[in-house]
Amino acid sequence: MKAALRQKIKARLAQVGQPELLAQSQRVLAKLTALPQYQNAQTIALYMSMDNSEIKTDLLVRDALERGKRVYLPRITQLAKFQDYQRHRKQKTCLHFLQVELSDLEKMKPQGKYQLREPEFHFAGEKAVNDLLLTNSRLDLMVMPGLAFTPNCDRLGHGELGSGNS
Repeated sequence: MKAALRQKIKARLAQVGQPELLAQSQRVLAKLTALPQYQNAQTIALYMSMDNSEIKTDLLVRDALERGKRVYLPRITQLAKFQDYQRHRKQKTCLHFLQVELSDLEKMKPQGKYQLREPEFHFAGEKAVNDLLLTNSRLDLMVMPGLAFTPNCDRLGHGELGSGNS
């Protein structure tokens, strides 16, 4: 059932043109930035958007950075990179959240299956100093992506990333 729903939603999203996608992105930005949870947050985790079918999260990343918030974006690595703890038998990768600056956005290159732009690790010696997991930093707000959401905010993801309700 979820697979059929995903295909139906992806087909609808493919029909949304870039001008409409940008307009929707600007509406989401206005609504989100008006929330007290956003305004009061000092640290925010976000996801970079896919170019052709998702709201442009670049707008939100830039807004947060310009307001002086610490922004974290995901970076997927092989488990062996930092001796990450394997949480289940089939797990091969680990999701890290890396703090970024405005200057990092232009340097980020598309990577992985979905060709999302991912930030780079910043090291002091052998320690990654911008990794939320390794620095034990905390988040005030996380903005989660999803293919679709129900009126009750249940999430339908792409079904392969292993994050939440896929």
